[in-house]
Amino acid sequence: MAFAPVLEVPAKASLDAVYKLKSDEHIATEATTLLGMWSSILLPFRNGSSFVTGVQKTNPWWSVEGRWFTEGASECLLGKRFAMRTGEPIGGTISVHVGSQSLSLKVTGVVSTGSVEDDAIIAPLALVHNSLQTSPGSTVSFMSAR
Repeated sequence: MAFAPVLEVPAKASLDAVYKLKSDEHIATEATTLLGMWSSILLPFRNGSSFVTGVQKTNPWWSVEGRWFTEGASECLLGKRFAMRTGEPIGGTISVHVGSQSLSLKVTGVVSTGSVEDDAIIAPLALVHNSLQTSPGSTVSFMSAR
């Protein structure tokens, strides 16, 4: 059994450095979704026991080239289609903007899910929640597995 909360936030990603390299065209930002979620987190209980959960447990079929982000770090995964569209490399840095707030994230990997996450940026839940004020259109959901 496992679960993983997901905070979905409409965002824009700064891409002008990438597109300058790919063409003469200058594209400043791309609309995307920023997904805050637990990759793998240890939840302690009062009795001293603990439980490991997160999206690596709920969705083990997700394929990651590179590595998962570290919980609490300013790191992210790019969805496969987003990475292909933008050309952003693993090891690069991407700026994510929500309203007037911004996050600078190191890209640790590219995730292939076969679903909507392939067009998104995925980062640690606590980082997304604590760094960005909730914006209009944000939603919270849960992934679960038995």
